[in-house]
Amino acid sequence: MNPQSAMGKPAPVPPEHEWAAIMRRDPAADGRFFYAVRTTGVYCRPSCPSKRPRRENVLLFATALSAEAAGYRACRRCGAESERARRKRAELIESTCRLIEASVQTPRLDRLASFAQTNKHHLLRTFKTALGMTPAGYHRWLRRKKLEQGLGRGESVDSAIYGAGYGSPSRVYERPARLLGMTPAVYARGAPRQTIRYGFATTEFGLLMVAATQLGICAIEFGRDREELLSLLQRRFVNAELIATNARLDAWISAIAAHVAEPVADLRLPLDVRGTAFQKKVWDELQRIPAGLTVSYSELARSLGEPRAARAVAKACACNPAAVLIPCHRVVGADGSLRGYRWGEPVKSRLLAKEKRALDSRKKRSGC
Repeated sequence: MNPQSAMGKPAPVPPEHEWAAIMRRDPAADGRFFYAVRTTGVYCRPSCPSKRPRRENVLLFATALSAEAAGYRACRRCGAESERARRKRAELIESTCRLIEASVQTPRLDRLASFAQTNKHHLLRTFKTALGMTPAGYHRWLRRKKLEQGLGRGESVDSAIYGAGYGSPSRVYERPARLLGMTPAVYARGAPRQTIRYGFATTEFGLLMVAATQLGICAIEFGRDREELLSLLQRRFVNAELIATNARLDAWISAIAAHVAEPVADLRLPLDVRGTAFQKKVWDELQRIPAGLTVSYSELARSLGEPRAARAVAKACACNPAAVLIPCHRVVGADGSLRGYRWGEPVKSRLLAKEKRALDSRKKRSGC
């Protein structure tokens, strides 16, 4: 049997012996070859319990690596991906990251793929699945971090901009709010004029702290006491001017506390949160989940057009800076399990139960 030629091309039609092994799901054939299904884009072990494919849709490969190089992804049911394939995937991501980190200009995808000796579509898909962003997005993120670090070390604004790899100051000043949340000069001074107001309310889940800039709410946290929560806020917004609440923030705090106590409808308040482009994409999608309903991490990833980014989605949920308002508690495991919550699973469970009761009550009143 030769499922692959010396040039790495898959066998066009499964020979009778291999096809018979697939049909009887023969574990003895595992490791001898892998089969991929054109219509699903997945490759499997011969013993895979998945629905048997049509013979004309099947391609054979000698290794998992060759199947992946052809653009197929590993079947999760049979764990087709080998340890060697996993190791090669990790090496691909690591070597690509190192090349991006060493590049002043954003490297072209085809150059990265050539360096990694793979095709650009496979590289892009693998990179986005692992990191939740494209190689170009990773390069932008690195430059922004370098700019932040340079300004934080006290470098001049121009020196920090050029040191981070920006071709000219205009590239930064064209979109300062997107990069830093403020102009570089203000950031360099530790945002002394960036005013953040904060206030507290008591809830059944502990003390609630809400903080806001002039643009909107930047933090919502649950905690045990004011000192703990205020310390967290100070660490997040170093050198910003923290001021006690005003009438506008008081109204927002009251609305959030009331929603926590009795979630009668979705709560919509202005937000001013910072995160990566991917994190913001996830947080925006979370706000589209209706109160009383839940989705799984994989479902959320699919709704974002990133079906293999469930882990990256989970990480973005864990970085949520605004509890309740960005409802990451509405995301659960595929089996319905809670799968953790930054403010504690008991809080997540009770929030979901409250929202479900409120939804059922609304349906009952409307006769649905």
